[in-house]
Amino acid sequence: MEQGSAESTTVSFATLLPRSQDTELHVRLTSRAKSLMVSVATTGTDEGDHARSELGSFVYALPNRYQAGDPLCTTLYSDEKSLEFAVRLAKLIVRRTQMVAYVSTSISLERMGLGGTVEEILEAYQAVVTPLAGYLPKSQPAVQTNGLSSLADEQR
Repeated sequence: MEQGSAESTTVSFATLLPRSQDTELHVRLTSRAKSLMVSVATTGTDEGDHARSELGSFVYALPNRYQAGDPLCTTLYSDEKSLEFAVRLAKLIVRRTQMVAYVSTSISLERMGLGGTVEEILEAYQAVVTPLAGYLPKSQPAVQTNGLSSLADEQR
């Protein structure tokens, strides 16, 4: 589903959580002129404590002017279970777009086949990143500061 206005564009999609029969990953991307907001959440079909996920992590990431491949990331709200997922996703988005990214993750991976092992978490990450990459805006050119271009431009 896609919604938009002159100021922002919103895209939402859902996919099944890998190795889970009844849990979906919901992703919402809002693109603005200078920033992106991504929300990732899980929902289940069971009527119980695991059907809803807790308030997860919320992070802010921005391009690093001095090392383009290493974005800066700040945690605004942290939940230990979803913090690493949020940080990795935010940094990937910033690397690909060179835009500021706000990422919130309210995910519960305990319902995966083995309860959320490292391999399962990486599969969930891929399930989010693969379709999301097609909706991300193209990378913007490096920002010049004080009349100097980035180090990468100087080395060309």
